[in-house]
Amino acid sequence: MTELIDYEHFCGTNVIADTSAGVPEIEVDELAELREKGGDFDLVDVRETHEFEIAKLEPSINIPMSDFSSRLHELDSSRDILVICKNGQRSTKACKMLHTAGFRKIKHVEGGFEAWAEEVDESFPIY
Repeated sequence: MTELIDYEHFCGTNVIADTSAGVPEIEVDELAELREKGGDFDLVDVRETHEFEIAKLEPSINIPMSDFSSRLHELDSSRDILVICKNGQRSTKACKMLHTAGFRKIKHVEGGFEAWAEEVDESFPIY
């Protein structure tokens, strides 16, 4: 080795900023407003079941990322689908999968539950 490497690139730590490219998103404050107004949408939580049991927003549908590709048929492509996870990484991936499967009315919740706890509901448990 004769020179330093780009550590962020090598370790993939800069991937978080790039993963949401091209994926429509919604901010947590917009989600809070939609929920308050009784918006008509499906909130899909892609965290694993044990995470979902710690804390969740109602109503929501839990389809863990580990099962997501095999359970896409459970979702209605004619409805607005908002996808959420702990910090936005898994929801971005899930939205890309939905888009590939033909879903078009999809958005991922930017920052996920970490942003929700910071900006909307400080009592929401973060683990």
